[in-house]
Amino acid sequence: MAATPERRSIKGINEVDEYHFHTCGNENGEPLFLHHGFTGSGLVWLAMVAHLPLQQYRCIIFDTRGSGSNTATYAHYRDFTLERLADDVVGLADALGISQFSFVGHSMGGGIGMLLALLHPQRVKRLILVAPIPSDGLGFIPPKAHERDRWTRSQPDARARLAEEAKAFAARPPSDEEVERGAWEAMLKFNVMERLHTMRVPTLMVAGAADGLLHLNLRDFEKLKLASLHVFSRVGHLIPREVPRELGECVVDFIEHGVVTSVTLAKQYMAKKRQEREAAAHKKSAL
Repeated sequence: MAATPERRSIKGINEVDEYHFHTCGNENGEPLFLHHGFTGSGLVWLAMVAHLPLQQYRCIIFDTRGSGSNTATYAHYRDFTLERLADDVVGLADALGISQFSFVGHSMGGGIGMLLALLHPQRVKRLILVAPIPSDGLGFIPPKAHERDRWTRSQPDARARLAEEAKAFAARPPSDEEVERGAWEAMLKFNVMERLHTMRVPTLMVAGAADGLLHLNLRDFEKLKLASLHVFSRVGHLIPREVPRELGECVVDFIEHGVVTSVTLAKQYMAKKRQEREAAAHKKSAL
């Protein structure tokens, strides 16, 4: 069992010549896929993984195209879609001989998780969305904000400052500009909101009370038919970095126990009462 993530690669995942990823845990354990967000890499999960019972899980930590260990880029960045990245997840699962897996996606990775649950529901056993992008993409950002963003990125001094900030908050320097722009535009075009109510994969929505996306995460949670919610107090968007141990506990609990709702709690309560009655009757008959 590998306690420290090991770098591996597989050739021929879709059109990627060599797809790099990290893995750790028990090769015979339950598959747990971990996907990072925009401008990040798989390294964002290392602190959380350190708190998991690795004897139970086979962790597959993704570096999406153009991120972390993967330097592959699209010839045309406009072809960059979250559907393609979801296909990469399925392609790697096929190459590893994994038929079903639990999927944890942060931010953009959460959008990929939604697509997996919608397009490949038979492959996803559990879905954990960690501060995911909204189900209708990033269209909520005002057009003027996009204009300011484009202007800022065109200024050499501003770009240098952004790069320094990215180094501080991400696990690697910013990706190749075309890939970064492609990922950003993919999130702008992403929209599954009208299909969200059809998702039948057990889902855990994890949000940060201090995250600017909280209200949109709560909106999306209410559209899900089979889901639990966990909101971390005094935590922002970078949940895997801010509370890695607590997030790991949430992930393990959800994988083991599934969705908790008023109905499931009522069933648990009734089962407990039935066991107590049976135990009391058995004790009385033994007298």
